Amino acid sequence: MLEIEHENQYQYNEDVLNWLKNNNSPFFDWIIIIAFYTSLHKIDQCLHKRGFNDFQIGSHIKRNNLVINNLPTTICTEYIKLYSKSRVVRYKQDTLYDIKSEDLQDYLDIWFKTIKPFN
Repeated sequence: MLEIEHENQYQYNEDVLNWLKNNNSPFFDWIIIIAFYTSLHKIDQCLHKRGFNDFQIGSHIKRNNLVINNLPTTICTEYIKLYSKSRVVRYKQDTLYDIKSEDLQDYLDIWFKTIKPFN
């Protein structure tokens, strides 16, 4: 996927995030999942800019290793935190309603304050 396609996707996903936030969506799990995939596309764009191709980035495991080995510690730490939480809310359904609004904001801040401004 070209860099511009990743940019288009993360901008689209961010529009969805903003809509959910502005409409007080109670679906905190989906907000976290969308925040993760928004971040994933930004990370993919950054990795492409550093010369990595789709085959090298092609899975969560490969991408996470590239993030750990090629991006700043702050980006790595926050991205992996968001990745981990998105997996929990996707696959551990008994924790869906344990997400507090202040916790949700922490996950949104990963996108809006850390990953989005990163180049």
